[in-house]
Amino acid sequence: MTEQTKIFFASVGDSLLGFICFDFNKRTLEIPNEAVEIINPSKTCEFVFAASRNFDRNLTSKAALAIFDLIKNKYNVKYIAGNVRRKHKKEKFIAVSKKLFNFKFLEDFAYYEIP
Repeated sequence: MTEQTKIFFASVGDSLLGFICFDFNKRTLEIPNEAVEIINPSKTCEFVFAASRNFDRNLTSKAALAIFDLIKNKYNVKYIAGNVRRKHKKEKFIAVSKKLFNFKFLEDFAYYEIP
């Protein structure tokens, strides 16, 4: 099986800003029926993990959106999606995902349409 997991890094000068991991095989992605009406599963990649050591929200958000745009152009992906599986600080995680990454939510399913 070919691994289709990609990790994208963002940096400012010599300093690592953060990274985002995507799974193009969507091995653990569960798309609810109501989301299938909104997104095209074949043009979707799974948002697996993100981390940032930088607390500049504006810079972090711009870097993430640039990575999403790169994925769209390089891999022909239209949607980024993921399932929120965490229990600890779940509401805070959802709020940050909305604010930084512009994700929309259907309960625990997060998605973003790349413009």
